[in-house]
Amino acid sequence: AVASQHMGLELDEDITKHYDTRMRLGYTYQLLGDWDLAATQFEVASTLLPQIAEPWAAAGDAWYEGGNFSFAITHYRQALRIDPSRNDVQLAFTQALFQKELRRPENDRDWQHFARELQKSENVLPNTASTILLRAYFSEAQGNRNEAIETLEQAIPGHAAAPVLLCQLAVIHLRDNHLSAALKSLDTSELHNGRTGQTVLARSNVLTSQSDPSTAGQL
Repeated sequence: AVASQHMGLELDEDITKHYDTRMRLGYTYQLLGDWDLAATQFEVASTLLPQIAEPWAAAGDAWYEGGNFSFAITHYRQALRIDPSRNDVQLAFTQALFQKELRRPENDRDWQHFARELQKSENVLPNTASTILLRAYFSEAQGNRNEAIETLEQAIPGHAAAPVLLCQLAVIHLRDNHLSAALKSLDTSELHNGRTGQTVLARSNVLTSQSDPSTAGQL
């Protein structure tokens, strides 16, 4: 009996080593931008230690980065079944749902399902930049740009991620061809937080639109 227990322990150690190897390979392929191979390695790891959520979540991330949002959703959902406390996975799952719905014909979009998942993300990660941006994206996707602007404007004062939110506010104003409002958002961001790559890029887009207004709605 002792010998069989020892063999079982060795087997467990071998499985853990194989698991670690597959996870490292997955992260390496991820860094190289080979999303399919990364996801495949994470999926193999998930079969070695199926009670762990991480390989499922990592595979979801890889599929998301590769643009396969349906596969990402499947893997995030399984990660959440294993570990419902993974708030980061709940957010990623919601983001993947949003991207999937955006790519469907407008009449086929299931915004009610997305809205429920967004509410879950907001409940577990309240007032974070990611959930605020998702709420604004959602409003804009439904044609409610004023609602998106209101969401951002209410969240910006005192928020640690104000520069990111202000840049998104500028983008919305730019799409509406409200160039002065877009510049005001960027000025406010730079006044309080300094110039960043995001504000420089956004300001460049505004200036381009000022010289050729027909490009504003394309950004």
